[in-house]
Amino acid sequence: MKMEGVAPQAFMMEGKCANGNVPEGASFFPKAGQNKLANGAKAYCKGTDDNEPCPVLFMCGEWAATTFQPAGIWGGMTTSTLRKALRDGHFKFSRPNIVTGDWLGALRKHVGLSQPDVAALLDGVTLKNVAFWDQGLAAPPEWYVEWLEEQNE
Repeated sequence: MKMEGVAPQAFMMEGKCANGNVPEGASFFPKAGQNKLANGAKAYCKGTDDNEPCPVLFMCGEWAATTFQPAGIWGGMTTSTLRKALRDGHFKFSRPNIVTGDWLGALRKHVGLSQPDVAALLDGVTLKNVAFWDQGLAAPPEWYVEWLEEQNE
């Protein structure tokens, strides 16, 4: 996907749209009035067309909302929808560098917990979950971010 004027982020390489993978009938930067192309891109992101949502769906939307991208389909939403979600507080756990995947890992290390420690302390959380969250390859659940921030208090 060609994104003129957009600085590539690490998470973008993990997206379904990486390396120009855009299905026919979809555009991530549709022109005014091209609603079908926009809807095609949103369906592709959310996985409603192929049952496979983008693995960085939330991170993509969060990044676009918190960096105030002026146009495009990000995280399966238009920029106007993302701005509304940001105003409504849906991205309240955003951190300036969460898109690099190092914020949670840095906080986890700051409170003195290794990835295996976290997996052992939290029932149902695997080492793979913690690694993915640290690397920004998967969006962490809100309760995990809250728990980790509580450990820092």
